[in-house]
Amino acid sequence: MSEGHIVDVNEMVVRVAKALAPAAWGWYSKIGDTLAQESRRKASLKHARVAIQAMREPTEGMLAAGDSQMPQFHPDEGYLTGRDVLVDVWPDMIDAALTESAPRGE
Repeated sequence: MSEGHIVDVNEMVVRVAKALAPAAWGWYSKIGDTLAQESRRKASLKHARVAIQAMREPTEGMLAAGDSQMPQFHPDEGYLTGRDVLVDVWPDMIDAALTESAPRGE
């Protein structure tokens, strides 16, 4: 995704940036865009990355909510519990939200 002068950025980072600073993204034109607007958008992208990074480790509440939705496997059979899967998968999901490349498998 290209936002004019701003290099390609992951979609989730742009979504969060727009939520954090809607005025910086409200009006956008490649022609006549001011350096101040571009600077505000770049700052919002930086803040968005920091906000997403802060969510890298799930809270207990997040784990409990997700665990109730995951199938419960039997640890004695070598499977992980839903909570264990979430602890392993959530950081990967956040990392994917921060990368500029396509997710694995695409």
